[in-house]
Amino acid sequence: SDQLDAESVVKDSDGSYWIALYQRCVHLGCTVPFRDNCVSFKCPCHGSHYNVTGEFLDGPAPRSLDRFALSLNGEDVVVDTATLNNKVPHPDQTTRLIAPPSVACSV
Repeated sequence: SDQLDAESVVKDSDGSYWIALYQRCVHLGCTVPFRDNCVSFKCPCHGSHYNVTGEFLDGPAPRSLDRFALSLNGEDVVVDTATLNNKVPHPDQTTRLIAPPSVACSV
């Protein structure tokens, strides 16, 4: 199952969680924009679909989006763009952190 691990997720002093996603589809490397109408990320190249935490929803991608390592430095959230967590597993319907969006999402 996908987990909010300390390496790729931080919680700041006001209780907000931060995740830094690498917006490249793990299928073929296309840029994956956030789609407001879907409240998710959708790859325009081949249709892979990811929720707001980068978890795979559907499409040809083999797994969830990669995440950058994060840390807290006082009140600042620091994103380490040199360190990718590409071990975020392919979640199944029973272990998904956030349910798939209830709205239809077209490319």
